[in-house]
Amino acid sequence: LLIAGLYLASLAAVGTAHRAGWTYVLFLLLLPGVIVAGWCRGFIAAMLTAALSALAANLFLPPAGSLRVDNPDALSGLALFLVCSLLVALASEGLHRLRRRERRARLEAEREGGRAEHLQQIATALSKSRTSAEAAQACVLECTYTVSAAAGAIVTVGPDERVLEIAHSVGFPEGPLI
Repeated sequence: LLIAGLYLASLAAVGTAHRAGWTYVLFLLLLPGVIVAGWCRGFIAAMLTAALSALAANLFLPPAGSLRVDNPDALSGLALFLVCSLLVALASEGLHRLRRRERRARLEAEREGGRAEHLQQIATALSKSRTSAEAAQACVLECTYTVSAAAGAIVTVGPDERVLEIAHSVGFPEGPLI
C-alpha cells in the first residue's frame, strides 16, 4: 500500500516535472519508489518498480504517449535512472541477505545457549548426587527430558558380569520387563 501510494505520487510528480522541462528530475522523482520497494521486498521488487516507473515516465517524454525516446537527454536520464535503480536493488538485496544470515546466526546461538544451559543443569544434578543411585536417577531424569523420551533407564553390569541390573528407570511399569 505504501509502495503503491509512493508510486502514484511519483507519477503525479513526473507529469509536473516533464511539463516544467526537467527530464532528469522526472527520473529522480521515481527513485524513492525503487528504494522503498527494495527496502521492503528486495531485488526483484526494486527492479520491477524501476521497470514500471521507467515505462510510465516514458509515456510523459516526447513524443508523449509513446514508448519511443527521441531526446538524448531523456535517454541518458533513463539510462542513469536504470543504473541507479540497479545499484539500489543490489544494495537492498545485500541488506536482505545480511538480515537473513543474522537471523539464522541468532537462532543458532539461542539453540546453543539452551543446550549449554541444559548441560549445566545436568552437571548440577550430578554434582548434588552423593551415591551412585542418585547419580543414576539424575542421569535418567535429565537425559529422558533432553531427548523428550517417555521412558528411560540406566542398566549396569552386575558383580558376576553376567547379569544386567537396572540402576534406575523412569516411565516403565514396576516389576520384570521381560
